Amino acid sequence: DVIFDILRQDENYIETWLSDYLTDDFCEIVYHLGSDKLDKLRSFVFEPNRYLYSRSMISEVLQQIALHEPQRRAEVIDWFKSVIDEILERKDDETIIDSEWIAFLVSDLIDLQAIELTAQITKLFQQGLVFEGITGNLNDCMTEIQQESGIDRKKPKFENTFDRYRYYLDIWEYYKDATDD
Repeated sequence: DVIFDILRQDENYIETWLSDYLTDDFCEIVYHLGSDKLDKLRSFVFEPNRYLYSRSMISEVLQQIALHEPQRRAEVIDWFKSVIDEILERKDDETIIDSEWIAFLVSDLIDLQAIELTAQITKLFQQGLVFEGITGNLNDCMTEIQQESGIDRKKPKFENTFDRYRYYLDIWEYYKDATDD
């Protein structure tokens, strides 16, 4: 509940206090605390007037659940299907429907190769609910969802703080200089 209270804050609060941390590391916190609370995560994304990146991070968490725990893929696919069905039902509710949020959700499904949901994704595009500047058009999405990208979309899970810092030392260009170690 504390995490949801943080995610309910407005854009200025989130950007000031979390910024990129929201999608980089905060996602991991929600993964660990919320992976057994999918109904609460679903309820949160349908709360009116939530910040775009707070909501899009939730679908990324679900994507990560399916990638890290493949035995839960069907459960995650069902979650996404129910979310898309509700989006389609509430398509005129401007306090909830955000074409950029929906595009990020579709992008997570593409990365997950959720071919089981191509019919639902098609309906989202047909209703004009997906911001194509993020996803490309429907044909692009249908092609991508069926192709293996060769990119591992799993975010790392760290055993301890030292592993986390070593990871960032390796991937952040800022730290490539050996003297920064």
